[in-house]
Amino acid sequence: MLSMRWIGGLAWSIALVGTGFGNPRDWNDSLQAGLVQHYAGHFADAEVLLRSALAESRREGKTIETAETLNHLGDVYMSEDRLADGEDAFREALALYKQSASPEIGAVVALRSLGTALSLQGRQDKAISILNDALRQAKTSFPSNGKLAAEILNSLGMAYTQRHNFKKAEALFLEVVRIQSGTGGNDFTTANALNNLAQIHREQRKYAEAEREHRQCLEITIALLGPSHPEVAITRGSLAMLYLRMGRLSDAKAQILESLRITEQTDHLIPGRIVRILHILSEVYLRQGKVTDSEEALTRAVEIARQNPNDPETPAVLDAYSAILQRSGKTEQARNAHGEAERARAMAALTATVRSLR
Repeated sequence: MLSMRWIGGLAWSIALVGTGFGNPRDWNDSLQAGLVQHYAGHFADAEVLLRSALAESRREGKTIETAETLNHLGDVYMSEDRLADGEDAFREALALYKQSASPEIGAVVALRSLGTALSLQGRQDKAISILNDALRQAKTSFPSNGKLAAEILNSLGMAYTQRHNFKKAEALFLEVVRIQSGTGGNDFTTANALNNLAQIHREQRKYAEAEREHRQCLEITIALLGPSHPEVAITRGSLAMLYLRMGRLSDAKAQILESLRITEQTDHLIPGRIVRILHILSEVYLRQGKVTDSEEALTRAVEIARQNPNDPETPAVLDAYSAILQRSGKTEQARNAHGEAERARAMAALTATVRSLR
């Protein structure tokens, strides 16, 4: 999710374009080129470059540079919904930062990113504890860095949202918007907070507020990244969910189809994200009475989900597929799909239990 990443500002990305992508010379060249590719939404290229930077910093024994590179590599994994890989990268970065004799802002960023990864994996207690630790360190060692504090507050808000503590989460997101308003409020941090506020207001049925916030988020994101960036697809998907909830089916369809178009053009396809988009599209079609179109969208989603059984969306999409097959009188197929959903759910629970022991 858009709200769950640490992404640098537009100014440095423009400045780094000159470092080049074709022939990076050293750790810094590879790192900077990787950041440019990540910013542009070219996740596969970013990973290759950052792994090259990581190998170089390790070869030269540069501890802090290695930790910094791991932070950025973890960000790429988060962009691709590879949450467990992101978690591992941030944990390794933290272990390296602990070797430093003085406080490092990268260590606070790593803590915040680790808390974010845990939160998205449903491990809220650990996430909130880590994020509060990050906030304390930020206020103690970097009190003038309002953006850092705002990013941590944003992640805390997401953790409380997933706990359904909407009052606490809303207060945190509003604080982020207040902090960032002093800088003009047209940056990723503000866009993140607006997107998150919109999701809370959607659940509270404050639909007019939610639509305004989603639209503001979309406007900022397009201004920063362009209309076809993967982040824009996420925001459009959220807006489609709102319109679906409001019963504005034509608007929901337009947004989710645009989200699908952008996501399918991403240079490193993210299967789970495509499954989620197709799942929403199938629900739009079903609400429009287009049962055949709905079944076709779900069939495609299931084909992708079966290749990624550990994705958290897989059980839900298989359940929906089972229901629509049952509706079409395909009883045996429906029963099989339901069985697959149960097995995927059990496997997901087992995987989550194993990782939660860390």
